Amino acid sequence: MSTETEAYALFENFLRKLAEYSSRQCDVATVREALSAVNNFLYQKPEAGGTFMWGGDEFEFLSKYHIFWHNCCEDVIQPAVNDDACAVVADILHGLRGAQHGARLFTATVQTPALEPRALAQVRFFTAPQDFRGSTHLARAVSAYRDDPEAFSPKMVLEDVSSFLTSFMSQAQANEQRSAREKFAKTCAEILIRLDCDVYDLPAKFGGSAARLRRFLAEENVGTGFGYKKCDMFLRDMLVWKVWNLNDVECIDVASDSNTMRVALRSRILTTAIPLLSSFLDVFCYQYELIDKWNAGAWRRVWEKWRTLHGETCPAYPGLLDYFVYGVVGREFCRDAGLVVQQCDRDPSHVVYWHNARRKACRMCPGVPRGRLVTVGKYLPCTHEKGVMAIQQSRYVTGPNALLPGIRECPLVPVCRPRATDFRRRIAPDSISIYRETGWLSAYTTEEQGGGGLSS
Repeated sequence: MSTETEAYALFENFLRKLAEYSSRQCDVATVREALSAVNNFLYQKPEAGGTFMWGGDEFEFLSKYHIFWHNCCEDVIQPAVNDDACAVVADILHGLRGAQHGARLFTATVQTPALEPRALAQVRFFTAPQDFRGSTHLARAVSAYRDDPEAFSPKMVLEDVSSFLTSFMSQAQANEQRSAREKFAKTCAEILIRLDCDVYDLPAKFGGSAARLRRFLAEENVGTGFGYKKCDMFLRDMLVWKVWNLNDVECIDVASDSNTMRVALRSRILTTAIPLLSSFLDVFCYQYELIDKWNAGAWRRVWEKWRTLHGETCPAYPGLLDYFVYGVVGREFCRDAGLVVQQCDRDPSHVVYWHNARRKACRMCPGVPRGRLVTVGKYLPCTHEKGVMAIQQSRYVTGPNALLPGIRECPLVPVCRPRATDFRRRIAPDSISIYRETGWLSAYTTEEQGGGGLSS
């Protein structure tokens, strides 16, 4: 494997080559050569490029750029946790926790499924690693378990993993990254057979320690599909649903996803030296994995500040912030198209601000037929003076089960400062799968071969 110094030398050689083209006349021949050089550096496998390890497997480097990115991604992106912003967020969360419905904001997750604890542990253990790209639904898995509890036994999962997967997801979902899905399910089943226990009894094997169980699943058993993110989600659910009682729960982090990352970046509790790169440049997902890790660390720092400043209201572990950050702020308030502006096609003075674009007829027109409403803009609610129209339509603000009744703006506005000149509407990184049929492992090509790349 190349060192960081050697990796930077590869990038320097690439820049020097591009500089040669800049001094030439920009004719079609120069363009051809320059594009070929860019393509070769980014996406064509070099001779004797070496190998690297990923997920317990060894692979060849995809390109010279891949060698550079493998060694230098963190140095380039330079993520950092902003302590001052974390303290502001901690103060905000303290205030929310003391409000009428505050306790529910930091304990709620999906409604506890109607299964007895031993069965619920079995279902969640096998489905949590499969829950990527929104492809699984817990309700379907619960229904599948009721139909055939034995299908979730380790023996049956190993015997017919294909039928197990399609018992709670569609065939198309099961086929997405199928080899990875099957590996996850089989590895989880093998763990239970090796330990000779059901999922419900796993804590007893680790002295009731959340930290030991978390490390066992995420680090010591490659191929389960858990990782720390899925493991934190699984442990949080087991605790909130009162399936398990565990010790040292402080290790459980907020489970990173696009919503929690986006909120962290916009609130500036997590900063980067440059705006994040497109997934097309994030070869083998180093940037995504980096931000995933630092995002969990940033929300942990918020929790630590909260515990120091307002220990009496601070929840038992960082993972309990997940529902508020992910479900309330991320999915409801911090949506780029959360406020929709529509204008009447008959009378431009008729302008409607709402939280969706479902209204078609202009109700401001006095007669029939009414004008047709045309969408003329979509905004992040906190950046627009009419954003309150969207916020107050949220199920968390209005209705019998509202957790934040009557609020007029997102609770994190004081830290995000969305109308300030230095606010940046950052978005979370995306990633191109490594293992799926159209992922990075399918993108290899050489200079002699040409072509290659990714397909949809």
